[in-house]
Amino acid sequence: MRFTIKKNIIENTVDFLNNYVDSNDASVLNRCLFFEISSEALNISTNNPAVSAKKTIFVDESNLKLDSSGKVFINANIFRNIIKKFENEVTINVNNNIIDIYEGKTKFTIAKLDNENQMQLVDFNETSNKIEISSKKLENVINEALVSTNSSVDKINNLIYKVINVKSNNDKLLTMVSTDGFRLSKAEIEIDSQVEIDINVDSKILKKLVTKDAPKKVNLFFKDYKLGISYENTIIQANLVDLKYLDISNVFERNYSKEIIIDKQELLNLINKTIFYVSDKIKRLSFNISKEKIKTSYEVPEIGYADAETTNFEYEGEQFDIDVNYNFIKDAVSILDNGKIKIQISDKEDQLLFTSLENNKNKQLITPMRRY
Repeated sequence: MRFTIKKNIIENTVDFLNNYVDSNDASVLNRCLFFEISSEALNISTNNPAVSAKKTIFVDESNLKLDSSGKVFINANIFRNIIKKFENEVTINVNNNIIDIYEGKTKFTIAKLDNENQMQLVDFNETSNKIEISSKKLENVINEALVSTNSSVDKINNLIYKVINVKSNNDKLLTMVSTDGFRLSKAEIEIDSQVEIDINVDSKILKKLVTKDAPKKVNLFFKDYKLGISYENTIIQANLVDLKYLDISNVFERNYSKEIIIDKQELLNLINKTIFYVSDKIKRLSFNISKEKIKTSYEVPEIGYADAETTNFEYEGEQFDIDVNYNFIKDAVSILDNGKIKIQISDKEDQLLFTSLENNKNKQLITPMRRY
């Protein structure tokens, strides 16, 4: 196996694929890039138990010149560091158990892995279940659904809190849902096709599907064991998490007896004015809400106390008090569209539902903190 490729092309490709390599994986091969070149194209791919990705570069005798075909695994971190040493182009030559990587008189020689036959190659075939979708809208709906995933997912055992449920019931709507037990996010995006899907994807992996180099339109595809996106010369796919997700059909059907209309930035400014000290243990932000004003207060024992208020809102109802985790409310409000937002409080004051007046397909629900 021997080929020569422009340095900028191979470097950009490797930098992209490195996002999908787990350098801490116990398997040596899962920490590698897999190179496979034929007379038509060079395919470089990565694989680990959660996600796999592939880039294709076509042989054109200008940017990529082929001398002999073949395939080989190379450690991703080592290869990434090596190619940065070159200037214009890189030649990779595999001969028996040796891999030479060179340009001119600059040369690196590394040992070929002796356990390549243990690698089960990844199926990168796209399925018939494919939807063309706006990459920007897909990225937005993923970010909206991510809000309620647990920020310390590596430290918890309940898989429900680690995944995003992706669902569609032949209604031309793709719905994504997440929860951490204290809050719930539901985001929807309109699609052109009627599909039946109900799958779960690791939230950290789903976030990596849409990258900055994605074009305006991408293909979203799914199968019984994977969900992925594809576009020109690129495939990224996540393995699914096998579990039965929560039934949330009745969650948003509560009776919400209190309703507040306020500008998104007005509420964020009010919260930011009140929070003067960040602590992992003290997150209680208190609200006193009446027709006349919203007053917030925050206390850190033995350090200090702060309060702030606003009159720029709409509310008709009795005065009430409610406490929330300030991180939860900031996250919920920040992901909403700019402009006026609606806050609905349930009869028992055990749920707060946040939506934008301009976009009710993004719903953020949080539970308040118990008052003493």
